[in-house]
Amino acid sequence: MDKTHDGLAASAPKKAAAEASLGRDNLLSIFESSVGPGAFVFSLWALAFYFEGEVNAQYLILSVIVFALAYPGLLKLQAPVSTVLVDVWLNWAWIAGMLLTTGWVTGYIREFSPRTVLAWLWVAPLTELGAYFALRSAGPSLLTLQGPKRRAIIVGMNKQGMALAEQISTAPYSRIELAGFVDSRSNDRLDSRSDLITAQPLLGAPEQLPALVRDRHIQLIYLSLPMASQPRILQILDELKDTTASIYFVPDMFVTDLIQGHTSMVCATPVISVCETPFKGSEGAAKRASDIVLSLLILIMISPLLLIIAVAVKLGSPGNAIFKQRRYGLDGEEIVVYKFRSMTVTEDGGSIKQATRNDSRITP
Repeated sequence: MDKTHDGLAASAPKKAAAEASLGRDNLLSIFESSVGPGAFVFSLWALAFYFEGEVNAQYLILSVIVFALAYPGLLKLQAPVSTVLVDVWLNWAWIAGMLLTTGWVTGYIREFSPRTVLAWLWVAPLTELGAYFALRSAGPSLLTLQGPKRRAIIVGMNKQGMALAEQISTAPYSRIELAGFVDSRSNDRLDSRSDLITAQPLLGAPEQLPALVRDRHIQLIYLSLPMASQPRILQILDELKDTTASIYFVPDMFVTDLIQGHTSMVCATPVISVCETPFKGSEGAAKRASDIVLSLLILIMISPLLLIIAVAVKLGSPGNAIFKQRRYGLDGEEIVVYKFRSMTVTEDGGSIKQATRNDSRITP
């Protein structure tokens, strides 16, 4: 990587920090997109009630219009205060200018109290600023409502990998806990800062990655590898095919030929999704609800067939009709799977022989 490319890679996170979204699974992102529009609406209602004693129908209609114009709000929770001040006033000037122009052209502005309108022009942006700063203060408390942070591993202790680690460790509203790095090189061969190695340890080599993901309950894997290492990347992806962790590329260049890959931001660092789990945020809640509802309905519908199969297994060979197996599920957690027995009863142990064609243990 040349110096020009290094400079672009280093400056990209700084330029993107002010605009970076907190992520789809971050509760703060919902409040962040709603705080501005909500401030406009509630300030309008408060002033209408203060000056006129009630919130009339015309104010309710106006509140719907202004919310539609302002939503989603400015994503400025991680931006500098000066940037927030300027952007809030510019955004409000555009919205207020559009509303005043439309109201004057249509004559609809005569339906509103002049005192309420004039007060709203300066109270609305001040309310939005107050709401933004209140959300910043309440941010850490809101994050705790979502439970523990998501554990992550970075594969590749290079420039972009260390940049991502630094962004994660310094981001004020990150829901990511970095467990460490995976790299084929030893500490003495790594071209990296010693303070970062101390804070984020080298956990092992890439061939140990599946075990690390399972044992440390890793939910996020960031591949910070050069795109020229295609065989190595494909090998890692193949070894991770049984994991439920989300896998992302941390690109060191613009990559345009990835099929089904889409870019997103992680603590102001661009990444490209390779295999993204659906078990998070609102999608995760919908998935869990559908699992419970659909599985109950299906079990009820096929219960007569299940009873027939259970009787057939019992008649075919001695032992229980159902047996248990240990498998790994979401976040590498061990789960118990119940199955109809199709082989003779064998005690569990450290060494289990897999079934083969014409295996004598297979039951009728």
